[in-house]
Amino acid sequence: MLPTSQPEETFRLIVEAAPNAIVVIDESGRIVLVNSQTEKLFGYSRDELIGQAVELLVPARFRHTHPGLRRAFFVDARARPMGAGRDLFGLRKDGSEFPVEIGLNPIRTEHGVLVLSAIVDITERLRADRRFRLAIESAPSGMVMVDHHGKIVLVNSQAENLFGYGREELIGQSVEMLVPERFQHKHPAYRAGFFSHPESRPMGAGRDLYGQRKDGSEFPIEIGLNPIETEEGMFALSAIVDITDRKRLERELHLHVQDLAAADRQKDEFLAMLAHELRNPLAPIRNALQILDMPGADERNQKRAKDMMRRQLHHLVRLVDDLLDVSRIITGRVELRKEHFELSAAVTRAVETAEPMIDARGHQLIVSVPDEPILVHADLVRLSQVISNLLTNAAKYTSKASQIWLSAQREGSDVVIRIKDQGIGIAPAMLGRVFDLFVQADASPSRAQGGLGIGLTLVRRLIELHGGSVTATSDGLERGSEFVVRFPTGTSALESSGDPQYQFARMRQAETAERRVLIIDDNVDAAESIAILLEASGFAVRCVFDGISALSAATAYKPNVFVLDIGLPDITGYEVAKRLRAQPEFARTPIVAVTGYGQESDRQQSREAGINHHLTKPVDPDALRNILTAAI
Repeated sequence: MLPTSQPEETFRLIVEAAPNAIVVIDESGRIVLVNSQTEKLFGYSRDELIGQAVELLVPARFRHTHPGLRRAFFVDARARPMGAGRDLFGLRKDGSEFPVEIGLNPIRTEHGVLVLSAIVDITERLRADRRFRLAIESAPSGMVMVDHHGKIVLVNSQAENLFGYGREELIGQSVEMLVPERFQHKHPAYRAGFFSHPESRPMGAGRDLYGQRKDGSEFPIEIGLNPIETEEGMFALSAIVDITDRKRLERELHLHVQDLAAADRQKDEFLAMLAHELRNPLAPIRNALQILDMPGADERNQKRAKDMMRRQLHHLVRLVDDLLDVSRIITGRVELRKEHFELSAAVTRAVETAEPMIDARGHQLIVSVPDEPILVHADLVRLSQVISNLLTNAAKYTSKASQIWLSAQREGSDVVIRIKDQGIGIAPAMLGRVFDLFVQADASPSRAQGGLGIGLTLVRRLIELHGGSVTATSDGLERGSEFVVRFPTGTSALESSGDPQYQFARMRQAETAERRVLIIDDNVDAAESIAILLEASGFAVRCVFDGISALSAATAYKPNVFVLDIGLPDITGYEVAKRLRAQPEFARTPIVAVTGYGQESDRQQSREAGINHHLTKPVDPDALRNILTAAI
């Protein structure tokens, strides 16, 4: 019964190699050949199918509801064009039904007509179609889909509300019914291309045009055109938004701006900027003076206060220099004084500047920076100013005590800094304008702070001078906000240039990265005093105060040496050492015990736990430094 125009074996190989399920049927409706894809699709073996009536693969309910379907599910292809498709249902061996598309191909042989049927499971296609229709229906804007003839094939309820037509009045109609007649004559391409033929336009491009409602009224709209290519051809999906309110606001804003006097604007810009920028450095200077006046202030705190004042005074002088010529900042003509430094230096300065306001409002600042130093080539004062402005805004516009997050990391050749708060948030309409000069998020009397102010304008312009960008995101009012600063490190071009300043900074960075010390001691003062001594000698130091935290910190920090107390509040230092040695990455990492236990039995336990050096408190700082230097 197979065709004689070609060898039977060749025909069978072609059927078997087909990507879809293939069923060959004779004129009586009996299956004479199937491929392995058919076995997988219907769950029958080849032997179970050959010789059976094709109705075995048809759900019984369709045999009764469709007169002719009993013999025409796969057969009678002679009355249909070759390859024509039918969307029907198939029946698996386990009784489950599934939607299929069938292509019928009649094959004439000397024994009669065979029908070769290609069957495709279209379950996923139908599911995708339902998801697509659901997405269209749930879209916030009016959605209209038309075919390449300009006929409407799909609309959502928003489009019905927008144009005043029912769905049944729109489907099948020309899209020009939604176009005012006066525009059809003035714009030749408008009549046929209002929604269709988007292939000649960039995807998603917008047009400020006019639509016409069923009652004849016209209204301004914005259209986003999106071409969709399917098996049935090219379609155009259009998102339509009524921009009547936007047009009205634009006119009102334009009139308002025209009424502003240029002289008053310049005066207000200068005074607002001056007041805003001078407060930040003055706050830590005043705090430092109070520290110096405190009775019994130790030498270390006095030095820290003086260093803080020196840095902030330098910052203040730089700000005054720039603020005396406001136009230089507004027009972006500020000259950056770039140098090589670690990003943590800018973060530290910014925190010092913003901390008084953060503390005064009861907020908790959480700072997260990488353990590995990040070297940048930038203006230290200006970068500190950017971060402190964002921190100050976060504190200022968060009405109740909450958390503020500051994080920094390197992404490729860029540095990314994020400041997130739980404050008043930003309305969606304002997100695109918060960096504009003098724009306020909320100027109502209920907002004691008035708005986001000038600081964000300076942030944007200073970061742009560094070749970077800043963006703002928010889930809406009272839902907090996040500002993301991104700028290039500026070191890539200098890595092979031999620049002495860069090479020295890089060497210091490498030295610090290779001299990481993890101090584990439940006595906070003891741990931090050792840390200060080691940091002064060029070590990078992190402190933890119990054994379990030490194990977690070791994995994240990856120190080159451990300084370990034996008497810890949770597990002993011996146990910490044993657990570290059990980890392959710390099997040979030097461990130095600094403890009050000095008996020979204590030293023996240290050796058994894998501890390399056992020092008794109070330890000689020089001896400890020498041991660490030799160990690393």
